[in-house]
Amino acid sequence: MLLTPSRCARCWLAVLLAVAWPAMAGVYRWRDADGRMHYGDQPPAGVQAEALPVDPAPPPRSAADAERRLLEDADRRAADTARGRSEARRREARAEAERERRCSQLDERRRQLETGFAERRARGYTMAQERSYRSRLDALEREIKSGCR
Repeated sequence: MLLTPSRCARCWLAVLLAVAWPAMAGVYRWRDADGRMHYGDQPPAGVQAEALPVDPAPPPRSAADAERRLLEDADRRAADTARGRSEARRREARAEAERERRCSQLDERRRQLETGFAERRARGYTMAQERSYRSRLDALEREIKSGCR
């Protein structure tokens, strides 16, 4: 038997159909007599089965698509990292500005306390007033030392 181009084409068509036939098979769902749900590519005879839609497999992605997607993901991660660093620097700058403002307020309170007590000392004061002054000044100095230096 001689293979002519038309016979060869028919053979290839038969091979392709034979290979593709299982892929074209449907998926069915049915309940048995006990009420349990079953799935398969062929329902048993005499059972009412529901044909389920089968989505075809997505087309294969090319290497160029995969590489492009990897590069886009890398760019996105780099941008997210840069935004995160930028936000961290802004938070640090705000915290430093707040610390400096707080320290200048504490320094001002210390100057006011020293000035006020110097005026009282010139007019005379009791030991209880001296202890109160020292206590407040020590507490203020500890606060300045812990948060400002």
